[in-house]
Amino acid sequence: MAFVGGNVLQRTRCRYVHDLSWACNKREPGSGLSALEGMHSLHAVLGTSEQCIASDPGDWATALVALDATVDTVGPGGPRSIRLAELRHA
Repeated sequence: MAFVGGNVLQRTRCRYVHDLSWACNKREPGSGLSALEGMHSLHAVLGTSEQCIASDPGDWATALVALDATVDTVGPGGPRSIRLAELRHA
């Protein structure tokens, strides 16, 4: 479970999030999105938004979201199922 969970919940990797000289909504919400105008050949084609176009670094998440997979969790409120697409943006 740790292997799958780690792969699915990785943070996106984007040169703009790490370079403080560029605007990045992931790093600072509302600051802008320099990736739209700059180097973006390695960014996502599907599943993008006006806020972020970074691609997912893992190979499982994309397939599981496409299959509309759910994740079963157990927490203080008891067990629940969460759509993977919603979990990744929580």
